[in-house]
Amino acid sequence: YELMMRMHMQEAIFAGVGLGAFAALKLAQLAPAAAMKLYFVHPSGLVNGRRHQLYTSLLLPLALQRLSGRPLLLKRMARSLYTAPTAADLQWWAMLQRHRPVDTAPLPLFEAGDFDLVQNPVYCFGSRGDIISPGPPLLKRANAIFPSLAGTLLSEQEKHYPSPQLAQQLAQFIWETR
Repeated sequence: YELMMRMHMQEAIFAGVGLGAFAALKLAQLAPAAAMKLYFVHPSGLVNGRRHQLYTSLLLPLALQRLSGRPLLLKRMARSLYTAPTAADLQWWAMLQRHRPVDTAPLPLFEAGDFDLVQNPVYCFGSRGDIISPGPPLLKRANAIFPSLAGTLLSEQEKHYPSPQLAQQLAQFIWETR
């Protein structure tokens, strides 16, 4: 918000994926009048995935990979998060594991009333295969928490990190509805 003010921007379109969506949600919560439209893809902070699934598919492979250095464990983790994992994704996670431990603490969830002052359109996209922010509960919670919810989309095949094809479709949708 401070950056917006320094640039003399009164309002903007807020968009984000995962933790980026969480940051955009916090910005919308702090400055609701500045949010012209809001687009969130698999936003963190609305729902949490099942702990058992998060531990076995994500956290345990990350911890074991950190101890053993076996890239196969990163591939297992990536298949749980990415619709179409690439070599670059695996390299990024390996670098992250070498230089910085991943914070696995769950984010605080937003509550009913947190977005009552947001009056401009909100769009929320979820995926059934997302283990971090599962799609059906995510969209149900979005309906309850955003009074100005303008649209939702549930993808049947995607995971937390969307495929390049879905990313392109979402970018096109945002461009057309801006």
